[in-house]
Amino acid sequence: MSLIQSDEVFKGKTIRREIYVPLVDKTYYLIEIPFENVDKTLSKLSIYRDITRRKKQEEILWASEAEFKTLFEHITTGVFISSKEVEK
Repeated sequence: MSLIQSDEVFKGKTIRREIYVPLVDKTYYLIEIPFENVDKTLSKLSIYRDITRRKKQEEILWASEAEFKTLFEHITTGVFISSKEVEK
């Protein structure tokens, strides 16, 4: 998969994707950008951004959302949610 996408970059296409590296237990957002050198050869610039914390927070949010959804799908009594704040 990586070699195929590298071929696409060398054809002028910018690639954006998320990759998980199990060895370090981290997730990165990868951007690969083609650029032309002074001698007219084509190179690839790869930018890796660590998004591990964001991905873990998303997992926690999805799990919480699923629990909340399950609660309301199986509840047998009425539920009223209110706030101390008054809408103006």
